[in-house]
Amino acid sequence: MNNPFHCFLFLLALLAGCATTEARLDKQLQTEKNFFSGMNYLERRLLPQAREEFLAAIQLDPSVPKLHSALGRVYLEENKPDLAEKEFKKTLDLDNQFLDAYIQLGTLYMGQKRFDEAIGSFKKLLSFAPQFPEFRAQNFIGWAYYEKGDYDQAFQSLRTAVISSPKYMPARYNLGLALFALGHEEEAAREFNEAVKLSPGFSPAHNQLGLIYMKNKMYKEALSEFKEVIASSPDENMKRMAGEYVKIIEGMQNSKPQSPNKK
Repeated sequence: MNNPFHCFLFLLALLAGCATTEARLDKQLQTEKNFFSGMNYLERRLLPQAREEFLAAIQLDPSVPKLHSALGRVYLEENKPDLAEKEFKKTLDLDNQFLDAYIQLGTLYMGQKRFDEAIGSFKKLLSFAPQFPEFRAQNFIGWAYYEKGDYDQAFQSLRTAVISSPKYMPARYNLGLALFALGHEEEAAREFNEAVKLSPGFSPAHNQLGLIYMKNKMYKEALSEFKEVIASSPDENMKRMAGEYVKIIEGMQNSKPQSPNKK
């Protein structure tokens, strides 16, 4: 390194390396800035703004899995399932352990009634226990089987989920649905009751209990459940239907013949 020319070349190489590193860091910083800005927009449901931020980030670095997953979520919200599917698959091409992409892809397939593909996507989650809890994976699988109309398989998956985690409310509720579909109303009611114990005010479970009680002429209990739905449900259609059932039950009670007045 005594040769001045060699020293000059070494200095140039060092400076070039520093400049390259700085440029790379700047790109990474801008990519993260676009990503977090996009997530902020997505949480506020400002979808066009979120989409632009994620697209800008992907243009800077298309090799980052979370960018494609986030963009897929935007497309899903915008009802563009083909574009969403493409982004979720790209996410998994880049990182086959990006678990949320399996969930998002399965949910997308559910919306399109592609139940076998949804089941396949959700079953991939079983490979990642305990990082991804088995009871959550079985709940997703059971949900897909239920929507497919395969109630026996739904029951098997959901029972496995409940045995694994008895306090996991979604599995309790979904198991109740599967049992009800199989005609086991008493067992279904037990699961719905467990669901509302774990999540008080969970209106879908109250609604199912109301329907079971009404079918079995337990009108007092049904009335209580439907009134709970009216008080707590964010679903206006569910509240409206519960209100109709309340009117029917109260009408039946008011039409009962009065006992004779014995003097």
